[in-house]
Amino acid sequence: MNNFIIALDGAWKVLAAGLLLGAGIPALYALAVNGLAMAQGGEASGKPANPLGKAIAAVVLLVILTVVAYGLAWLIFTSLGYSVSFSGILPTFKK
Repeated sequence: MNNFIIALDGAWKVLAAGLLLGAGIPALYALAVNGLAMAQGGEASGKPANPLGKAIAAVVLLVILTVVAYGLAWLIFTSLGYSVSFSGILPTFKK
């Protein structure tokens, strides 16, 4: 029974990471596109342009670019034999 609980503990972590990285990044991108659409306004709808939409899109796209850059750095440097640590804001690479 203890092994089953340990397996479930690992399974929910894998599921959470998969949802975050597998569906979370595209969902954030959709939020950024929605922010850009909100910033454009529209003649047909009669709504004025909203500058908050550009700010939302910029912040969300910055988050997406940061996650992608960290992911690429981890992939590249671990394949080259480095150990990658994310103990601070910037990753550190050690041979």
